[in-house]
Parts: sequence; C-alpha cells; structure tokens
Amino acid sequence: MKPKRWKRIQRFAYLFYAMIYLHVLVLCIPLAQQGREGYLMRIFVYSGVFISYGICRIRKWLLLKGRLLEKKALNRACAGITVILVGFITAFSKPEKMQAKEVKKDIQNDVNQETVPLSAYKDGTYTASAFGYDGDVEITIVIENGRITKISGTSGESDTWYYETAKEVLFQQILMNQNSETDAVSGATYSSKAIIGAAEKALEEAKEK
Repeated sequence: MKPKRWKRIQRFAYLFYAMIYLHVLVLCIPLAQQGREGYLMRIFVYSGVFISYGICRIRKWLLLKGRLLEKKALNRACAGITVILVGFITAFSKPEKMQAKEVKKDIQNDVNQETVPLSAYKDGTYTASAFGYDGDVEITIVIENGRITKISGTSGESDTWYYETAKEVLFQQILMNQNSETDAVSGATYSSKAIIGAAEKALEEAKEK
C-alpha cells in the first residue's frame, strides 16, 4: 500500500476517536446528572482531553494549509473554544435536583399532617430480605401500637448507590401508606423491587391473624 493511501485510511481514526468520546458522554452524563460521585469529574477530564486534541488537530491543519497566518490569534481562538466547549459540557452534566429528596420532603409533610392510615399489625420487629440487582436487600420494620413506626435496611448489592437512592423515597412512602404498595423509583428499579418485596414479606409476618 502506498504511503499516501495509508495516510488517508488513518484519517478515519479521528472518526473513531469522536465515537469513543460520544460513547463516554452517553454513559456518564445521565449518572453525573443523578449525582453519582466521580462522574462529573470524568466528563470534565475526558472533555478536556478529547476536545483539546480535536482543536489542536484543526489548528495544525489550518497552519499547514496556510489558511490563517496569524499564529497567536489562532492559538488564542483555539484555547477559548476549548474552554467554552469543556465548560458547557461539564455544566450541562451537573447533578439535577434529586427527585428522591423532593418526594421525601413532600411525603414527610403529609406524615406530619397525621394523614397516615391506621393499620392492623402485631407489635414487634420484623425482618425479611429479597434479591436486588446482584445481592440481597434486607429490610427491618418496627411496629408499635399497630402501626409502622420505623423502617431500616441494608444492601448486599455491589453498587449500593441505587439502594440508597431508592430507600430515600420508598421508606417514607411505606411509612405514609402503612403498607408496601408503592411504585419503584426510576433509575433504581432492581433495588426498589427488592425493598418493596422485603417490606411486603415483613408486613405479611406482622399482620394479625
């Protein structure tokens, strides 16, 4: 193969690099917006590396073609564009207001207004478990005076972030509803189903015969 043809073929590598960067953004941005630790920094670093490389390649091409003769102006323009693009993508990826916290606040207000229905459970502490994404989730429910007064739990899943996100909403809903009939939290479906399933088992045991 002639060197010129090989060089043309090599240029397709730039498309591959761009696809890698897009792949990283597609994976990391949703997690960063959910507040996952470390993902915002990953986006910042990857954006800095890939965008800087792309701008430098464009700069080199312009200089070789003689399209722009003022090198200092070109350098300033490239640096400015890099900073703007990296800053924009990083700002776009910042965590949104956590839905779990907002729902928790609303539910807590309802609980404070004494809208919790009465239940028919036997007093005591009940523990049950259910399988989550890749491990068991154990839930403990405390019943006092026939009502759910406390709920706690632990997760044996490899990534407990999903469990922590789900429990912020589900624990409060279970306390408010006085049962396990609640919807799963979006983005943490497996952990949510495990919490709901374990709570249902515990409450079945606590029901008065």
